[in-house]
Amino acid sequence: MLELTDKALEHILLLDGRTRYSFSVKRIVDWEEAWGLYEDGWVMAEDDAGHSVFLLWPAKILAERCIEPGTNGEVAREIPLDELMSDLLPKLRDDGIGVGVFDITGSNDTPVVKPEDFLRDLTAEDSKYY
Repeated sequence: MLELTDKALEHILLLDGRTRYSFSVKRIVDWEEAWGLYEDGWVMAEDDAGHSVFLLWPAKILAERCIEPGTNGEVAREIPLDELMSDLLPKLRDDGIGVGVFDITGSNDTPVVKPEDFLRDLTAEDSKYY
């Protein structure tokens, strides 16, 4: 699990979307978990074209920063790496839902990728561990 100093958190939040994506792939595989937002079901977003997007973060603290003020019960929820790779990403692919990786509230550069592309990148990173 990630523990960040305030200075490290500040630095990470200044990264551009592409760098946040790479950081996320590495950390999700390294820590064997991703995080989403949950409130009576997974919280979804929409891209500019109105397509559904499932948001993921590499750490709980980063997901919690995107909880909208005034929500009742919205919490960051862990997604184990094996569940993400074997269940969630294939389901998102089948449902035509994109993956938004490491959103930052107010940012307009959140990487949105196809689930199969995210799975490919996670698999490539995971292969480095064996």
